[in-house]
Amino acid sequence: DRTRAMRQPGSAIKTLIWLAALDYNYNPNGYISDEPLTFRDGAGWWTPRNYGRETLGLVPFFTAFERSLNVIAVRIADRLGMERIRPYLEGAQLYDFGEPRLSNLSTAIGAVETTPARMAMAMALIDPRRSDLASRSALEDLESMMAGVTIRGTAAGAFRDGPRGVVGKTGTSQNHRDTWFVGRTGDLAFAIWIGRDDDRTLPTLDGRRATGGAFAAPVAARIVAGLRELGLSSEEINAPLFPPQPILPLERLEPLEPEPDFSAGRSPRVFWVQ
Repeated sequence: DRTRAMRQPGSAIKTLIWLAALDYNYNPNGYISDEPLTFRDGAGWWTPRNYGRETLGLVPFFTAFERSLNVIAVRIADRLGMERIRPYLEGAQLYDFGEPRLSNLSTAIGAVETTPARMAMAMALIDPRRSDLASRSALEDLESMMAGVTIRGTAAGAFRDGPRGVVGKTGTSQNHRDTWFVGRTGDLAFAIWIGRDDDRTLPTLDGRRATGGAFAAPVAARIVAGLRELGLSSEEINAPLFPPQPILPLERLEPLEPEPDFSAGRSPRVFWVQ
C-alpha cells in the first residue's frame, strides 16, 4: 500500500511552515532575506541551498512560497523555532505527536518522512472554510499563496491549460527520489506522489530531472480534469492572488556583529515594506 509508504515530502511540507509563520503574524506582503545561512551540524556545517543554487535577495514572502525557496523556509524555522512550528505539523496529522526528528531545521525542507495518505489529510485540514488549525486570515493567506503556485509558481506549467480553481504545492525530495503535488479544489483534497519502491533516484523525462512541477503536478492536473469530465468533482477555489512585487537586491552597508543566541551566528532578519 504505497499510500502508507514513508517518504520525504520535500518542499510540499512548506505549506505548514508558511502557515505557522502567517499565524505568528508574518506579513504576507513583506520582504524576507534569501541570504545564505550556515549551521553547525555535528562535526561539520550545513548550508541549505535553493533549487538551482540561486540566491535572489529580498523576496516578497508570498513569492518565496510560490517559488519554493529552501533558504527562506529554513530561515523561518530558525527564526520561529521548530517547537513553535511542531504543533502545526502534528495538528495537520503529518506526524505523530512527540516525533523527535521535528526538532531539526531540515524538517522545514522536507527531510522527515511521512506518507501520501497523511499529506492528503493535511490538505483537508488546512482548508480555511473548515479548519481551526490556525487563524482564518492565516489559512486564507496560505490558500492565496497555494493558488499562486498553480498560476505563476512552480506548478504553473502543469496547469497552464487547466483545470482552473486548483491550489497546491509542489515538492521534490533529496536526490530527486520523490516528487509531489499536494492540493485542493472546492470538493477534493489530494496528494500525488511519484517515486520508486527501491527509493532510488527517478529517471529524467524528456531531458528534465524529476521535480514536483515537472512530474507530479501534470498528473494532478490530468486527474482533476478527468474527475470533472466524469462529474465527480466540480467546485473550484478562486482565491485572490497577492499583487506582484519586485525582488529587491540585498545590500550590506556595514558588517553585522555576530549574535550568538541564533544558531547561524546572526539573526535571520525579516525585512518589511510599509
